[in-house]
Amino acid sequence: SIEGVCWGGGAWIVAAYDGLWRSVTGLAGSWTLVLSVSNMWSARFLNGAWVATGRNVIYTSTDAGVTWERVVLVSTAGSTDIFSVAYGAGRYVACTTASLYSSIDLLNWTVQSLAGSWKDIIFDDDNGLFVLVGGSGANPPKISTSPEGLVFTARTVPAGHTTSHYNA
Repeated sequence: SIEGVCWGGGAWIVAAYDGLWRSVTGLAGSWTLVLSVSNMWSARFLNGAWVATGRNVIYTSTDAGVTWERVVLVSTAGSTDIFSVAYGAGRYVACTTASLYSSIDLLNWTVQSLAGSWKDIIFDDDNGLFVLVGGSGANPPKISTSPEGLVFTARTVPAGHTTSHYNA
């Protein structure tokens, strides 16, 4: 299954259950499997580099998605799925179900526990905020924001929203 798609740096990258796929001819063109690894969740073009997340892993690419380097992370504090990553305020922030990772260089990552069922994170350039969303099953929908990506403040969720998966 396809979990995410993004354009940047001259290529399309698809994050899928069987790995990362690349196309330079467009969404109707041909695709090449550039990284064969299970359970990839997202691919984003951030700050001039590709960053892809998956099961207990983050990969980076600086050559338009042709080759990928695995980033070694510390323990995932209760979750093995790194669902999404964002860049803003000079920092990368990645989210799992129960924790966040942050890095200023894509090489060294710090983990912090954050209760919730986090599924997606973006950086809102207009407001200068990381926006973190989640909620699944027994965990109610949640939205939190942070200007620096380290300390998050809970925000109000629109009334009546009970879906099992939120995307930022």
